[in-house]
Amino acid sequence: MATSTTLPVLRHLKIVKWLNPLLAGMMRGIFWLKSQAAYLNLRWRRRILPSEARTLAQQYFTLECLRQSQGFNFVIRKPA
Repeated sequence: MATSTTLPVLRHLKIVKWLNPLLAGMMRGIFWLKSQAAYLNLRWRRRILPSEARTLAQQYFTLECLRQSQGFNFVIRKPA
């Protein structure tokens, strides 16, 4: 009986397996849009120089991609 309950789960994973790259790409696209919004926020509201704002937005994008790939299982510590 245990095999009949696990079989649909395994079949489901095989069907959804091809969607993983698509979902990851969509999430990275959302992260990229958020990083562009962060850049604009840094430039207009905080009055930060373009080069520094670009660097911070790129670091934000990299951080979000790492968090997504690692499953959000780590803590970010700011330097003192």
